[in-house]
Amino acid sequence: MDISTLTNLITAFRAETRQNSITPDSLGLLLQRIVNVLEQATDASDLREVTQWEDTVGAIGAVLTSISLGTDDRNNIYLNIGSRNTSTGAAYSSVFTVRQATTERAGAMRAQQVTDLNSVRNKMNHVAQLELKVATTASSVSVSLYDKYSDIFNDASKLVAALPLASASQAGIVSAADYKKFSSGASGGATLASAQPYYHISCDAKDNRMVLSFPKELTEKGYVL
Repeated sequence: MDISTLTNLITAFRAETRQNSITPDSLGLLLQRIVNVLEQATDASDLREVTQWEDTVGAIGAVLTSISLGTDDRNNIYLNIGSRNTSTGAAYSSVFTVRQATTERAGAMRAQQVTDLNSVRNKMNHVAQLELKVATTASSVSVSLYDKYSDIFNDASKLVAALPLASASQAGIVSAADYKKFSSGASGGATLASAQPYYHISCDAKDNRMVLSFPKELTEKGYVL
């Protein structure tokens, strides 16, 4: 309790030196002022509540006062943390690092991961624009995937496949030279191509049956199975 006000009143009362200055009225006025000061003073229960509140706040140790984003970085996110000690009032600052995301836990995404995801997105868009091209010569046929952006596959040579030539042991393409032989006949040109034309007949299996496929002009010419 601050008693300075009471002290000032008593000192002023004692300083009175005039004759008959101290009267019952003046003494009563002094006492009334003392009562008024005491009335405004905090009682013991209020003081205990304040003390308990102070102890409770002091037991917290520190409170968070501010959070702000730190300096930019390609690999980490930094947070500037401000705090204050509730017992001493001292202010502190620290840096908190948000951990990176992994395959096992959530976290912050690194700049390189964003770059990789954007690269995958762009490549997937380019996949939809791949073109299938066929190149032929007199003796070969090749099939290739054309990547006009050149960023989907690492080795472009693996995108080209040459079809094999037909032989007695495997299916394949017929070269221009072999086709001429078929058109001219097997006897080395003795039979004219117009007399013995070359037709392509294929065989397939469907519903446990053999199905032949041949040009329409064969039936028109009277050929039968």
